[in-house]
Amino acid sequence: MPYILAPLGGALITGMNGINSRFSETAGYFLAVPVIHLAGLATVTLVLLVRPEAQRTGRLPLFYYSGGVFGILTVFSSSYSFAALGASFAVALSLIGQALFSIAADATGLLGRERYPLTLRSLPGLILSIAGAAIMARDWKADAPVADDFFTFVHLLGAHEIVIAQRNGTPCMGGCPLRGW
Repeated sequence: MPYILAPLGGALITGMNGINSRFSETAGYFLAVPVIHLAGLATVTLVLLVRPEAQRTGRLPLFYYSGGVFGILTVFSSSYSFAALGASFAVALSLIGQALFSIAADATGLLGRERYPLTLRSLPGLILSIAGAAIMARDWKADAPVADDFFTFVHLLGAHEIVIAQRNGTPCMGGCPLRGW
């Protein structure tokens, strides 16, 4: 179930940020944040009326209540960055922030959570995320018209560098000729 809910959460966050940024541009960022949170509070209240949760006993540490502050900062920063950068680039940068903070939180056991040591396995995904955001940030176009098309080639090599599979051709399986860049 978490493997379904995590990508769904990402899609919902992107949709929420798109709606929130449009609302913030229209109503103003400082007015939009409390209105957005009041709408969320109303939604949660309705859900709890339909499906109440069991009461928890004991005192909670005070810092548990700081999640609301993070929520407000998230809505404000996401609304502003979506409007200023566009959805895809804002999401790419936020994913880098989430990945960096998540790696640090896992490694340190932040807020009493289980520790997951930092391994080299985390680095390739993080590097690819940063490279992807760098590519999205640039306006990649040719400085002058391109006379000839180029071809890409990808070869999957096995033991002793024997070609197992290959694909040679114009980028995007012929749909992105370099002349059109």
